[in-house]
Amino acid sequence: MAAVCFSPDGTLVASAGWDGAVRLWGASDGKLVRTFSGHGKPILGVAFDPSGERLASASEDATVRVWDVGSGETVRKLVGHTDPVNAVAWSSDGGAGQRQR
Repeated sequence: MAAVCFSPDGTLVASAGWDGAVRLWGASDGKLVRTFSGHGKPILGVAFDPSGERLASASEDATVRVWDVGSGETVRKLVGHTDPVNAVAWSSDGGAGQRQR
């Protein structure tokens, strides 16, 4: 696991997997809630938006994906990086930002 983060309300934990999947866990019971699949390479960073409704993931596949936490669907895929994206963060107003190495 490369990274973890708590949802804003503290009820969920997202983990970034070396297997290319993001997993969502119940913070109180540790049970798997949902798996987000779509990146073809390891996930290097995850972050919930301030509302807890979206989750961003940064990957070694040089993309950032934005997921709907409730459905598990990809809302947006950001492409164009030439190197792995190793971190992702949201601004306080809910906008996404990322950096590449």
